[in-house]
Amino acid sequence: MNITAYLKAAVLSLILAVTFNSTAQSILEGIERDEPSDDNKVQLTNESPQGLLLEYETERTKNFSNGYKSTNRATLDNLNTISNRAQLSLAETYEAHYIQYKQSGFTSAGLEFLKIAEQNTENKAELYTDFIACSHVLKKELLFDKYTSKLRNSGFITNEVLEYNKNVLRSIENKASFIVTNGWEDTYPLLSLLKQENKTATQIINAEWILDPEYRKLIATRLGTSNPNFNENPYDWILTVSQSTSSAIYFTPTLPHSVLLKAQESLTPIGIVFSINPITAAEQKRQ
Repeated sequence: MNITAYLKAAVLSLILAVTFNSTAQSILEGIERDEPSDDNKVQLTNESPQGLLLEYETERTKNFSNGYKSTNRATLDNLNTISNRAQLSLAETYEAHYIQYKQSGFTSAGLEFLKIAEQNTENKAELYTDFIACSHVLKKELLFDKYTSKLRNSGFITNEVLEYNKNVLRSIENKASFIVTNGWEDTYPLLSLLKQENKTATQIINAEWILDPEYRKLIATRLGTSNPNFNENPYDWILTVSQSTSSAIYFTPTLPHSVLLKAQESLTPIGIVFSINPITAAEQKRQ
C-alpha cells in the first residue's frame, strides 16, 4: 500500500481533535536567542519568579516549531545565565527548582530538583508529565506507576484518545520495542497505558527528548548502536540509528508527513503504526 494513501486512511481513523487541559501539557523545548544585554545580567534581585520561568521557557522553545532546532552554544549560554539568576534571586521557589530540573535533564539530579519543585507548588498536576517522562527514561518503576495513575485519574485524557493509544500498543508485535512519538497526545497517554496493556518493556521516544544529548547517548546504548552525530533533527537521528539496530522501532502516524515520506522505503504498515526496519522492508519490496 502506498505510504501516503495509508497515512491518510490512518489519520482519518484517529480521533485526536480533542484538546487537553492546558495544565497537563508539557512545554516543548527549542532554541536560539540573542545574547542578553549587560543590564539583564546584573539585575539579580527582585526578579519575578513567573517572569523568569517564562523567560527561560521562551528561550528553550521560541524556534521549536520551525524545525526542531537543537540548542546551539549561544542558547546554552543564555539558559545558563537565566538559571544562575534563578539560583541567586529565587533560591527556594518552585520556579528556581523547575529551571534546575530542566537544566539537568533526565538525570537523577534532575529528578531531585523536580521533587523539590513539586513541594513548592500547589498546582502539582502540572508536573505529572515531567515525572512520567523522567521516571520512564530513568526506569524508576514505582514513581512511574504513581504518576501515570495520577494522570489517568486526572481527567486530562479523554476516552477517545485513550482508545487511539490502546490501538497503537495493540498494533505492536514485539513487547520489547521502541515507539517514536510526536507531541503530547501520543506520548503521555501511551506511557499511562503501558502497564495496563502489558507492554512495560516498551520504550517511548518523544522527538522532543532527542534534543537532549545525554538522552541520545542513553537511547543509543539501549538500542545497542553507536551515537551518531546530531544535525538538529531528531527524526534524522532516529533514522540513522535504525540502520544499525536489531531492536523493533515503530513510528506513530502522528509524526510529520514529511518524515514518513522520507522513511517510506523502510516502513511497513502494521495496524495503525509503521514498523521501521530497513533490511526487512527492503527485502519485502524485492519479493
